[in-house]
Amino acid sequence: MEALAGQLLSSADALRANPTTKQDHVEIIQSAYSLLVELKEPMDNVMDQMISLSKFVAMRLFIKWRLFDKIPANGAISYEKLAGCVQAEPGLIARFGSALVANGVLREVEKGAVAHTVQSEALLSGNPINALICLSFDAHLRTVARLPDYFGKFGLGQPLGRENTPITFTVGNASLTIWEHMNRSPEMKKTFMLAMQAMSTGHGIIGDYSFKWVVDKIDESQDRPLVVDVGGGKGHALEAIVAATGLPMERCVLEDLEPVLELVRSQAEGPIKNAQLIGLDFHTEQPVKGAVVYYIRRCLHDYGDADCIKILKQISAAMAPDSRILIVESVLGDQPSPVSVANDILMMMLGGKERTLEEFESIMVEADLVIEKLWWSKGTDYAIIEGRKAAGSSTE
Repeated sequence: MEALAGQLLSSADALRANPTTKQDHVEIIQSAYSLLVELKEPMDNVMDQMISLSKFVAMRLFIKWRLFDKIPANGAISYEKLAGCVQAEPGLIARFGSALVANGVLREVEKGAVAHTVQSEALLSGNPINALICLSFDAHLRTVARLPDYFGKFGLGQPLGRENTPITFTVGNASLTIWEHMNRSPEMKKTFMLAMQAMSTGHGIIGDYSFKWVVDKIDESQDRPLVVDVGGGKGHALEAIVAATGLPMERCVLEDLEPVLELVRSQAEGPIKNAQLIGLDFHTEQPVKGAVVYYIRRCLHDYGDADCIKILKQISAAMAPDSRILIVESVLGDQPSPVSVANDILMMMLGGKERTLEEFESIMVEADLVIEKLWWSKGTDYAIIEGRKAAGSSTE
C-alpha cells in the first residue's frame, strides 16, 4: 500500500510540473485507482456500483429534461426554478440534483441552489460527452441488463457476428445489424455520430507516427491518392492528419456509408469539404487502388475476426507494394487497463472485441498483411499498427 501511495504522489508531482501532459494525467488516475482497489472491502465495491447507477441515471434525466442547459453559465439556480422549467415537482429535481452534487457533477452554492462545474458544462446540449451519456444509457445499459436473457436464448458463446448480437436483441430484432437499426432511426444515428467525437478524444489519431514519407510521395505522382480514411465518419481524423502534415486534402479520400457522407456534405465547414468523398461499405471491394496510406481507426473492434479478415482483405487487395495500412485500435496487454476491459465488454454488445497484439497478427496474416511496427499513444492502450502487404501475397 505504501508503494501505491508513493506512485500516487510521484504522479501528482509530475502533473503539477506539467499539467498539460496526457500521460501524467492518465498515470495519476491509474495510481489513485490502484490505491482504492487495495483499500476497498467487498461491500465498498457493491456500494460503488449503486453510487455509479444513481449518478448515471441522474445525468441522463437532467440531459433529457435539458436542465443542465437551464443552469446559468455564471451563477446558480434553485431546484424550485429548475422544476418550474419542466413542470416537475421540486422535490423530484432536488433528489436527482443531490446525486449530481454528491458526485461532483454539480456544485451546491447555497441550500437548494446549484451551479455548474467543469463536469456539468460538458453535459450541455450539443456537447459530444452529452451524446455519449445518452448512447451509453439508452443502448449499452439497457443491453447489459438483458444479457442474462440473451445468453439464455443464444447460448454461452461469444457474440462475434453482425447479426444476433446483444444490442440488436435488446432493440427488438436480432436478425438486423446495429447499423441497419441505426439507419431506421435518424435521431439515434445523430447521437451516435456525435458520441463518437467524444470517444475519439485522447485516442491517438497520429501519436508519434511520422507521415513525412507520405509527404515525400506528393510529387511522385499527381494522381495517386495519399491517405484513404476507411470508415472515417465525419472526417475528424483525416482533418487532424492533414492539419499536422500539410498534405493536400484534395489528394485524400474519406470513405463511409452514404448516409454518413450525406451529413458531411450538408454540414461540413472545415477542410474536410475538399476531400474526395466515396460512399463505401468496407465489407465490399475497396474502390481506391494503390493509395499511399489506408487508414482505419476504431472500426475493427466493432467486428468479430471473420468480418475483420474480410474488411482487411478488401484493403490488402487494393494496396500497392509500397502502400501501408495504419490500424488505430486499443491493443490489450497482459494486464489491460480497466477502461480497455470495459470497452471490450461494450464491443461484445455489438459482436466485436478489443484485441491483443497476437490476435491482430492472426487476422492480418489471414488478409495477406504483416505488421511493420506499433506506434503507441503515450499513456493509453491505443496504438497505430503499421502494416504492409506480405511478401509473395496473392494480391501483390
